[in-house]
Amino acid sequence: MRFHNLQLLRVAAALGVVGFHLYIHGGGMFGADRFPFTWLRGWWTQFPVPVFFALSGFVLTHALQTAPPGRFLLARFLRLYPGYWLAMALGLAIVWHGVWPLNQQVTSKFSTTAASLTPSGPSKGYYVLGGVEWSLIYEVMLSVALSVLSLLGVRRGLLIGVGVWLAVLAAKLVWWPGFATEPFPHWQTILLSAYSVPFLLGVIVYYLRDTGRRWRWVVFAALVGFVWEVVPRAGGSRELHWCAWGVAGAVAVWFAVQVRQVAARNPIARLGDATYGLYLVHVPVMQAVYYRAVLRGWDITPAQLTFLAGGVAVAVGLLFGAIESTLHARLRPLAKLTPGDLRRWPRRVRGWVVGWRFAAR
Repeated sequence: MRFHNLQLLRVAAALGVVGFHLYIHGGGMFGADRFPFTWLRGWWTQFPVPVFFALSGFVLTHALQTAPPGRFLLARFLRLYPGYWLAMALGLAIVWHGVWPLNQQVTSKFSTTAASLTPSGPSKGYYVLGGVEWSLIYEVMLSVALSVLSLLGVRRGLLIGVGVWLAVLAAKLVWWPGFATEPFPHWQTILLSAYSVPFLLGVIVYYLRDTGRRWRWVVFAALVGFVWEVVPRAGGSRELHWCAWGVAGAVAVWFAVQVRQVAARNPIARLGDATYGLYLVHVPVMQAVYYRAVLRGWDITPAQLTFLAGGVAVAVGLLFGAIESTLHARLRPLAKLTPGDLRRWPRRVRGWVVGWRFAAR
């Protein structure tokens, strides 16, 4: 993909998510009225997830231009699930060894609902990664919905379908406010949730990627003003607040596309491949550091512990992300297999078995 600036945006969003969860978990443990929690609860920590959603809408629309729906969905499965299952295994290992006991009563340490990322609500799954799974449920659903809409045509039909969907969400916001506002969605609510807005706006941004480049700095100034003045005024309504951040996230993606792209070898851009893994495991890792420090009575201030937990979460998360990215690189070619390739696989397997037996003799 030639939009390497999106990798920079992905890294910034991932670090913002880590900062937000440091505030949520550390602030609840040590009080949120002291440094660094007073800083971590700033507006910038509310920006990342809408940016991630807008990025997904843009990138997936780009992928659909050359991939048929079936191959697109297989590629999305290979991108989301193997790394997620690996992160679940790591999270379960942390819980089983008592490094971080979750504050909830569960009858089983494994949940098929959580493992499959199906929209069944928060009470139906054992979410071992600390709650970040809710966004992955939307990623899965929106990937399927986008592939279905692409059957209308990726040049105009997809754009029209997304426009109609946004219009329905706008009407729902007026006539049925407060409906489908829980982060963990249900089957009957997920398609009408405002959490889809940044993703759908990201789709529209893809179609506007070659439009208005000479106005990019004007748009950037308007984005800063929008975030500074308009977004805080939408805080009275969860839906309006999320929609406002969705608009800001989509505009940020558009701006990142318009300015000069960094090189693919840029070290920060290369970190973008590891951000999915960082996103998956950062909460269990930081919680493990918090828990062990309190349990063993470390002689350390809350600020020092928070920065330590954040540093460990980023380091371990990027390491896990590198492993996950390597795994995905190995699995990605499977999405390009044809039915003929699949029919030839049994012959290849038999050939490998015969060759192995012959070598063993």
